[in-house]
Amino acid sequence: MIKVKIIYRNYRPIHSTFQSIMNSPPDGVKYFINPVKKRPSFLFNIYRHFGGNKLVHYVIHKYQKYIFKQSVESGFDLLHVVDMVLGPKERNRLPYIVDVGHVGALASHTGITNSIQKDIIEYLLHDNCKAIIARSKASAKSILSMVSGDIKKRINKKIKVIYPVYIPLMCKKDVWSTKKTALKSKGLVLLFIGNDVHRKGLGELLEAYVRLRKQNRNISLTIISNSFKEVTSRYSDEELRGVVCHKAKFNIQQLTKDFYLKSHLFVMPSHQEILGVVFLEALSLATPVIAIDQYSTPELVKNGYNGYLLKSHNITFSKNNPLRKDFDQSNFFKPEEIVVEQLVSRIKTILDSRELLVDVSKNALDSIYSNPRFNVQNRNKMLKEIYDKALI
Repeated sequence: MIKVKIIYRNYRPIHSTFQSIMNSPPDGVKYFINPVKKRPSFLFNIYRHFGGNKLVHYVIHKYQKYIFKQSVESGFDLLHVVDMVLGPKERNRLPYIVDVGHVGALASHTGITNSIQKDIIEYLLHDNCKAIIARSKASAKSILSMVSGDIKKRINKKIKVIYPVYIPLMCKKDVWSTKKTALKSKGLVLLFIGNDVHRKGLGELLEAYVRLRKQNRNISLTIISNSFKEVTSRYSDEELRGVVCHKAKFNIQQLTKDFYLKSHLFVMPSHQEILGVVFLEALSLATPVIAIDQYSTPELVKNGYNGYLLKSHNITFSKNNPLRKDFDQSNFFKPEEIVVEQLVSRIKTILDSRELLVDVSKNALDSIYSNPRFNVQNRNKMLKEIYDKALI
């Protein structure tokens, strides 16, 4: 039995991606993880509202290195480190795997200065760094974009792309049988799930919704978020007719039965998304996705096939320049008109053709169930191979 310690910034529960790994681990692997530290959770809210300030960047970076420093105890065979850089002493104690969504995460999303870049490179080239798991092709590109020459070749040899996996609660046949019932209903039911509402594009979605309602379009919108009032407060009750808001209190079973399967489109035009697991959830439940064409999203959503991709000038990283730009977070707080216009156009197109909606819904389901990259058995096989090789 291989004992693997997962190390992450534990100011909030670990991402559902890794819950999936722990709940359905590779054969012969047992995971261990530290409990959540509740007190440092304020860091996320500070970053969300003031992350564009260089002083805030610096303070958060320094504080995180201190508060999330985790000792490497004996009794484990291997470390699986998520979006973090281990300290010099910890690097020398056990072999480790680095799991990265975006290279900026290794700098605590505070910008990659020369000194930080040097430390990241030393960390990834360390003899104890046995592999680098990139959670998308865009992730791999973001890592390699900061290096060149021989260093780039050496790091590239360590990189393995392993996509997050959502483990469906229903078989493909049952999903489609249930979804067909929803597709028979008139109008269009839109679904948005996300807490960082400005970054995730709720402002654009609501503005598009209001414009469509003024055109007497038969649509409704369900919002699941703990911060929806930051955007809904801009509109009158009449403008929000057909909008139902819920706090984010539902487990995946409830989300599946009461929301994903009863919705026609999942709409989250996020301006900054590493890899949206909610996109995986929606697609696996035959719910096409409308999202912004940025970073790894095109690896999940194929425009016109299982959803639609929108253009935006207000994104923090892209396919061509995956390193984080010098970007002011306050840009997220004003709906981007080009995104609003595209949302209105796409939703109208689907409203006017139920046949089109049925086709993209079928494709959404197939894009997950028929794709080996999102298969839990394939994921576990790749993880086990990496762990075994690390311990040779």
